[in-house]
Amino acid sequence: MRTGVKLIFFLFVVFALVGCATSSSVVTGTKRPALDPSQVRVYHTAPANYEEVALLSADSGGWTSQGEMQMAVDALKKEAAKNGANGVLMVSQAAVGSGVTGTYNAYTNSISAQQSTYTNMRAVAIYVKDAQ
Repeated sequence: MRTGVKLIFFLFVVFALVGCATSSSVVTGTKRPALDPSQVRVYHTAPANYEEVALLSADSGGWTSQGEMQMAVDALKKEAAKNGANGVLMVSQAAVGSGVTGTYNAYTNSISAQQSTYTNMRAVAIYVKDAQ
């Protein structure tokens, strides 16, 4: 029975860390009606004629792979779209040491764990007035 409990705990930790990105926003400007996230463009330099809508933050789900980073960018776009922003101006990206990944060995009935990194992205949700 203890093996089953350990396995369930291990799977819970793995699924909590893998395949998800979290995001948040703080409205700092004029919030507009929500948009579809596919309408949100990512900018690495400030475009002409924009207004700040919100400050954004997103974390990848546990690793710094390209797929996880894309999930974090998608989370930023979704958060911006909720606030009616049609752009995301990237501010910073950092790999942060945190989280735990592990493996369960059924033969030895043991769980091994190691620290992993995740990507933290900061951006500004913007509304570009003359966006094409």
